[in-house]
Order: sequence, then structure tokens, then C-alpha cells
Amino acid sequence: MKAGKITGESVSRTQKRTMLLFGYHYQYFSTAERRKGVWNDVQVEPMRDWMHACTSRLMECGVIKEHERADSVIFNIYEVGGEIPPHKDNTDFKRPILSLRLFNDCIMSFGGRWASKSAPSGSLGIKFKVHLPRGSVLVMRGYSANSITHSVEGCDVRRRSVSLTLRKVDPTSRPTRPKKRPLPPPSPARSTTSTSAATTTTTATHKSPLKQPRITSFLTPKANHQHEVAHKAAEAAEAAQE
Repeated sequence: MKAGKITGESVSRTQKRTMLLFGYHYQYFSTAERRKGVWNDVQVEPMRDWMHACTSRLMECGVIKEHERADSVIFNIYEVGGEIPPHKDNTDFKRPILSLRLFNDCIMSFGGRWASKSAPSGSLGIKFKVHLPRGSVLVMRGYSANSITHSVEGCDVRRRSVSLTLRKVDPTSRPTRPKKRPLPPPSPARSTTSTSAATTTTTATHKSPLKQPRITSFLTPKANHQHEVAHKAAEAAEAAQE
């Protein structure tokens, strides 16, 4: 990190919260290619010496043990009104979960649920709130980490606040990028043509040892149907000739 610049994919942002990832990359939402959780094939910044010093100090104070030493850190910057919705930390992280509060005091809420998953604005059903003074460390293990959600409500963030989330990655939960799906086995193909406003797909007029892959992701539903009908008709004609 040079002159305040973060490299790789260490930065993640929401409207009023900035997250700087150190040690391991964390995928916040599942996608078609990646599940939600820790991924070790994405470059993020290494933990800084002062982060390791914080972990060592927690060990000296008896808060954690040697085997619980953090190897993953999220530096959360909350602007006024910033929030994090109710959640439980992914099981890719071992327990306990540690949260060091910096800059200003903050309030952690427990037991809530999203008011709306598409546009959350405050949480429902909060059971209780914990005041976290500046310089305090919140330790979550057992029930607080696994059986009840925790959140930071925007209405409780009245001044800029920072938290340092320290966690240890479970050594059995470090997936890498999945391999691409193999192409279907080759087979003879005849000429087929399908035209629409979206795209045009054409194969060769002669038999080829390799069949061209069918392109359907950019076709309209109607054009896609026409393409499938033409493809099946060509296969039926080939079967009749054989």
C-alpha cells in the first residue's frame, strides 16, 4: 500500500460504508460463479504490522488464545447514517469474532431482521442493543456469534465511526476459482440459420467434425425458440439419413 492507495480487490463499498479487506478476500454475495464466503485466489492487501500487534495485545490480555490469532481483517469506515444489515458471520471464519471500535462510540444491535432485502432501511425485531465505547473490543462466540444476528443501524451512527473486524479463517474453507464447464462432446451438424432482431446464428453448410456451440444467452425468447426448433429439425433429418 503506497500513499494511501489500496491494491487488488481490497476495497468494497456500500452507500455509507467502506470496507478495506486485509489477509483474505470475502465474497459478500453469491453469484453464478462464486458462492458467498472466503476466496483465496483473489488478491487483497496483507495484514499490516499494527494489525498483528493488535492481535498480540489481545492475546496478552487473555481475550483470545494463540490458535485464535486473526489472519483476516476488515477495516470498516461508517459515515453518518452508515449501516450493516442484520447477519451472522460466515462459517468460513472460526469463532470468536472480534470487533475493535475506533474513532467514536457506536451501538451494536442484536436479533434484528431486514425490513426489506431489496432496500433495507432499518431493521425489525431487534432484541437488544450494546453500547461500544471507543477503544472497546466486542467478542462474539457461541450464542452471540451463531444463534442471533447482529447489525449496525444507520440511526445509531451519528458521527463517523471505524471498526476493525478481526477473524481467523477456517483452514478447511479456502476455495479457489471453479473450473469452467467442459464443452459438450462433438457431433455432426447440418446447416441451420436463425435470424432475429437480437442476433444471427449460422453454422457451416457442410458437415464439420466439431459442432458450433449454441448461443442462447443473447437471443430473445422468440428467437431462442426458433433456434431450438431449427436445431431439432436438423438433428431429425440427420437421423433419418443414417
